[in-house]
Amino acid sequence: MWGSQGKPTETLVYHGVDREVFERLRERLSGYGVEVGQTPQGRLRAFGVSGEYHWDENAEILEIRIFDRPFLVPHHLISSYFREAIEDAGGRLA
Repeated sequence: MWGSQGKPTETLVYHGVDREVFERLRERLSGYGVEVGQTPQGRLRAFGVSGEYHWDENAEILEIRIFDRPFLVPHHLISSYFREAIEDAGGRLA
């Protein structure tokens, strides 16, 4: 599954994402309408934005790859939503 959608339009990498941070992040993202499974990798989809995530629990790294977005939604807006949710949960941008 990881990388199955072709070339991403954007890749976001975060450090310090342990199990507690990942669980808090799942809750925060669900508030934005983004469902994140309890598995270490999966797909993200909400409001025309689609992507994949891969969480390496041992290294405490979360990588998010965005593949599609609505034309009128800029990349920096998507990045800011993820960054805010991850930083609020306790992770940090790489």
